[in-house]
Amino acid sequence: MFIFTKERVTQGDHIAMFCYGIGILPMIRDLKQQHSKFKQPWYTDNAGASGCFDATARMFTDLMKIGPDFSYYPNLSKSILVTPTNKLATAKKHFNQSYGLGFRVCSGHPYLGGFISNTSFRDEFVSSKISSWTQTI
Repeated sequence: MFIFTKERVTQGDHIAMFCYGIGILPMIRDLKQQHSKFKQPWYTDNAGASGCFDATARMFTDLMKIGPDFSYYPNLSKSILVTPTNKLATAKKHFNQSYGLGFRVCSGHPYLGGFISNTSFRDEFVSSKISSWTQTI
């Protein structure tokens, strides 16, 4: 069976997620081999990285170079760098100005059903969710 489409897999197709995942697997393997010093969790087309600013910026730069070959186009406006509060200024200056990537830099953010941050940001996030759910009910 062959699936012919310019976009590779049609969004909304029942097998789209599986086909897309299989299609970008060589890209993911290549990135993990080139940047093996830190963790790179992937979930469908969402990538994550845990490491120093330089290594993370290099990995993302490589992703932007090879991604289009696999119909993977990283969206800078959705890219977020989470760092401890005491490193915010350094992260903004070093990561965005030095590399020009334009990531949103913050001290806490939801991530795949969880939250990355210290407990105060997490508690604030959870409280706002509970308040929203309470009003909805």
